[in-house]
Amino acid sequence: MRKGKRHSLTGVLVLALSLAAGRGTATPFVNEPGARSAAMGGAFLAVADDASAVWHNPAGLVGREKAELAVDWSRGVGFGPKGKARSAGNGLLVGGSGSTQSMSSGLFYIRPYRVDYTLADAGRSGTASGKVSQTFDQLSVPYAVNLHSYGLKLGLTADITRVSVAGNDLAYRTAGNDLRTFPRSTTEKIGLAGSLGLLWDLYRGPMRERTVRLGGVLRTSATSRGRLHPSEKAVKEVLRNRPKSLGLGVAWEEYLSALRHFTASLQLDIHQWATNAAWGAKAGYRTLKAGVEYAHVKDFRATVPLELSYRAGVWRSRPFQGSSYPFWPTERGISLGFGVGERRDFQLDIGVRYSSYSGAGFGGDAFTFQTGFVRRY
Repeated sequence: MRKGKRHSLTGVLVLALSLAAGRGTATPFVNEPGARSAAMGGAFLAVADDASAVWHNPAGLVGREKAELAVDWSRGVGFGPKGKARSAGNGLLVGGSGSTQSMSSGLFYIRPYRVDYTLADAGRSGTASGKVSQTFDQLSVPYAVNLHSYGLKLGLTADITRVSVAGNDLAYRTAGNDLRTFPRSTTEKIGLAGSLGLLWDLYRGPMRERTVRLGGVLRTSATSRGRLHPSEKAVKEVLRNRPKSLGLGVAWEEYLSALRHFTASLQLDIHQWATNAAWGAKAGYRTLKAGVEYAHVKDFRATVPLELSYRAGVWRSRPFQGSSYPFWPTERGISLGFGVGERRDFQLDIGVRYSSYSGAGFGGDAFTFQTGFVRRY
């Protein structure tokens, strides 16, 4: 009896979170650790030249001959139609890496998101209401090597992940519009994950004034052993931010002079969630991202040369055609950012993101502020 009740409650948590995500949130599914990468719309896979590469493409951690310590924090709020759904969340990245021209390794704690959802009672059958907290934590150990003679960098991560979902004052309206309430409960899962990435210089100018770089990353996760109830399986599949996914990107870097350079990046991500009997087919989504960065060095009082960076990005995410996952809407977003620093010593970045959701019977908006600091030794 207790087992059936626990499964029923887990199913309600999944439903509540799905509804919240569909109605517009500080959505965990597109949160981008790294303020600089977020300001470029997440199109960072083929750039990947700071500490946030541990998330985007671990191959980018090698080759700087510096030790790096990084802290990155984000805060987002989301609003659903007519205020019926609200969310507030934050993300965190803390860690460091050491690198030579040939290899790199490090240790990072990443919390892509911790989101608190609040859903109002819609008064319709088949809907959920209440408060739900959702947390995703990850401990990552990256390793990367630089194959100089081929212009190729390879990297991988070994990750321990934790997904936690807690519900409070949850209620669910049945098909007969009867209101069922549930006490506070928490579902937590721990598993393994990993990623494999590469960076390949397709073209490099004789003076390195121009570089065209291709990037790719493959991410996967390993579930815990044992048979799972379908509702528990849904928790593992839906809430794991990086299920089976493939990312491909290309970046163009141009040095306009010794003090000015420009970067443009284009990226395609394909995320596939595992087959779920309740949906009847494989579910997933594609995201197309584009970002630009312009940077120039300016001497303040002729004593402190600082690099100022200006960034912008756009993206669009949509489910697979015929995808059976019923709550994933189409998303469009825009981002802007600014950075200041001395590239060999430190970097301070600030970014803002706006997302709009539509389709699948839902709609909403989300705003995210992000800041990050990197210190190099």
